[in-house]
Amino acid sequence: MSTSEAPDPAATPVSAATAPHRDSAKRVTPFSGAVALSLSGGGFRAAGFHLGVLTVLHRTGLLAKTKVLSTVSGGSIVGARLMLGLARGDAFSDIHYRLCRYLEEARPIPCALKRAAKDRLTLTQALAEEWNETLFEDSRYAVGTMREIMDARMSFEEGSFNATSVRSGKPFRFTFSRGERARIGHQGASLPRKVAENLRVADVVAASCAFPGGFEPLVMPNDFVWPDPDVAAAAKEALKGEAYGLVDGGVHDNQGIDPMLLAAKRLDEGLGLMIVSDADRGLDSKEPQDPNRRRSFFRLKVWHLSWLSWMFILVALTAMGLLIKKAQLERDIHDFRWTSDGIAFGVPGALCGATILAVLYGRYRIKRAIRPLLPHLGKDAWRSIRKLGVVDLITALQTRVQTLKAVAGTAFPRRVRGLVYRGAWSDSELADRRMAIQIHTLTEERFDIIDGLYPPSETLVKSAQRAAALPTALELGSPEELDDLQRTGQGSAIAKIVETLELQFGLHRGAWPEELRAIDAQLKADWDTLNTAERALRPGDGKE
Repeated sequence: MSTSEAPDPAATPVSAATAPHRDSAKRVTPFSGAVALSLSGGGFRAAGFHLGVLTVLHRTGLLAKTKVLSTVSGGSIVGARLMLGLARGDAFSDIHYRLCRYLEEARPIPCALKRAAKDRLTLTQALAEEWNETLFEDSRYAVGTMREIMDARMSFEEGSFNATSVRSGKPFRFTFSRGERARIGHQGASLPRKVAENLRVADVVAASCAFPGGFEPLVMPNDFVWPDPDVAAAAKEALKGEAYGLVDGGVHDNQGIDPMLLAAKRLDEGLGLMIVSDADRGLDSKEPQDPNRRRSFFRLKVWHLSWLSWMFILVALTAMGLLIKKAQLERDIHDFRWTSDGIAFGVPGALCGATILAVLYGRYRIKRAIRPLLPHLGKDAWRSIRKLGVVDLITALQTRVQTLKAVAGTAFPRRVRGLVYRGAWSDSELADRRMAIQIHTLTEERFDIIDGLYPPSETLVKSAQRAAALPTALELGSPEELDDLQRTGQGSAIAKIVETLELQFGLHRGAWPEELRAIDAQLKADWDTLNTAERALRPGDGKE
C-alpha cells in the first residue's frame, strides 16, 4: 500500500498543465502547507464514500486546512453541498447530518421522471429542479447560487465542479477562486464572473452528473435557469451565441485530479498534501458473449414481423368494414339507437382504427430510426437483415450493447484513470505529498507494513466489500448501504493517512511534530472505534 506508486499507471509524460507551481518559495514539507482534495465520480456510491473520508479529515483537523476542492459527478453532490453549507456558516456536523438524511431517503430519478413528464423538461433539467428543491433548499436563504460559494470567506479558496463538453470532449469547469485567474468554462468558451455567479448550484451539479446514455446533456446556456433575461442574454453573448452540451465530468477525468492541480497553482501558499478520494470500484466487466442456442424448426424472422404488421392492418380494416355493414343492416331493420347501437358499433370501430394507427406509427418510427443506416449498409445488406431471425437479431444487439458497456464503462474509464493518475504520480515534486484513498483499500491492501494500525476486523472488510460492489446509481437501497460506504471511506482514509505519516516522518513517533502526533492519536482512536463499534463514525464522536 505504497503512496509512491500510481494506481493504474499509464505510460504518458507529465503535461505542463498538470504540473504544480514550481516557485521555490512555495515549497513546503508534507502536512505543513495547504491541502488539496478531489472527490471522484460514482453516483451515490461515491457520495457516501466521500462523506466518510470528509468525516476523518474533519476529525483530524485536515479539513480546516483544505484550500482546494475539485469534484466530479457523485463527488459534486457532496462537494457542492459542503461548500454551500460552509458558505452559509453551517457546522460540518449539520452538513453531515443533512447529507446522510438525503442519501438515505432520496429517490431523485423517479421524482425527476415525474417532473420531466409534467413540466416537459429533459431528465437532466428535471433532476436539477429536484435537487434545487431538496438537497440545496434552505428556508433561511434564497436559491443557492455560485455567488455564495465565490464570495464566501472559508478555508476553501480554489477549486471547481467539473463537467465535460460533448462537442469537443474538453473539460468544462465551474470554478471558484479568490482571484480573477480562474477560467469558468473552457478555452474558447468561458463565462465572466459576473455572469457565472448567477448559476444555480443545482444546475452545476446536474451538469457534472449527466452521465451519457442515462441523461441528456445540459445545454449551456439554454438549459440553465437564470435570474432574469438580461443575465441569460449576457451568458449567450459571452459564449458568442454558441450552445454547449455538458455531460458528466468523469468522461474527461473521473478523479478530478487535473483541475485540482490547476487550482493548486493559484494558491498563495505551497501545497502540503494532495488527497484523491477515489470511489472507482475498479471491477472488471463481464466478457460479452453470444450464448449457444439450439436451432428450432421454425424461426421467426424480421420479414415475418413486417408481414404480420400488414396482416394486423388488413384484419383491422376488414373488421371495420364488417362493423359498417352490420350498422347499415341494423339501420335498415329498425331505427338506429345512438345511445346503445352507437356504443356497440363505435367502440369496436375505434379500437380497430387505433390498432391501424398504432401499427402504422410503429412502422414509421422503426423506418425512421433505421433509415440513416441504410446508406452505410446498402440495400443488399438490408435485404439480408430482413432474413435474420428475430431472436438472432435481438441477441446480436444485446451483445453489441454489452460490448459498448464494457468499453465505455470499464476499459475507457480505466485508461483515462491511468492517464490522469500518471500526471500526478510521475511528478517528483509531489512524491512525498500525494495520497490516493480508494474504495478497495481495505479489501486489497496489506496492513503489515503499517506499524501504527492492526489489520481491519472481518466485519469492516466485509463492509468494504459490500460498498465496493455497489453500482453507480443515484439511489441507495437502504441506510445500511450508506453505513457501509461511510465506514469504508473512514477506514480507507485512516489507513492511508497513517501510512503516509509513517513513510514521511519515520516510525519513531516521538520525533514527529506535536501536531502530527495529535493527528496520529486521533486516527488510532478512530480506528479502534471503527473496528469495534461496527458502525460509521459521527463527526462529534469522542470529541469535545
